[in-house]
Amino acid sequence: MMKIDHSQIIDCGLNLESNSSGLIKQFDSVHLVGNLPFNVATPLLVQWLHMVSRMEGIFGTPNVSMTLMFQKEVGDRITAVARESPRGRLSVLSQSVCDAYKIYNVRAASFVPRPKVDATVVQLRPLKTPILKSSLKTVEHLARFVFMKRRKMLARIFKDWDPDRVQLLEECGIDPTLRPQDVPTELYCNLAQLLEQRNIELPK
Repeated sequence: MMKIDHSQIIDCGLNLESNSSGLIKQFDSVHLVGNLPFNVATPLLVQWLHMVSRMEGIFGTPNVSMTLMFQKEVGDRITAVARESPRGRLSVLSQSVCDAYKIYNVRAASFVPRPKVDATVVQLRPLKTPILKSSLKTVEHLARFVFMKRRKMLARIFKDWDPDRVQLLEECGIDPTLRPQDVPTELYCNLAQLLEQRNIELPK
């Protein structure tokens, strides 16, 4: 049984405790279940996704999954696929390393005291066939860069940065006339890989 200090959860992450010999305890499977406080749910998830990408802590176990409750709006963003309006940075980040899908919605009236918003239960499982070919940090930076101008076509976003960079989209099979929410996660992963291979830094 793992003991977690809730007040320090973001600082400590979810690394496994060491045993007396100093080796990390190993589990055959881990299912992380949580009703996350809405104010820390997103930073917690992002932290855990980075751990998944590095197979770190409990996410280094052979069989791991997460069933987590989020504010409905956040759950919609996590699970939104290409061409769905809620799609954003969190969608791309989550789906770069995990299968993410909704289990069910929970109405605000189900809680006491009643919150102002509905909730959603989401399940995330690390992808059996990885599509991430770079660091997740690069994918995160890329997603933040394009979704800051989500209403513009990618061609315009990249042209505003550097006209010579528009060709990067075509090299990765991305239609430059698409908007950020229309691009599948796998193509973002391909673009992140290309940026790393060529040591290209996105604007900060």
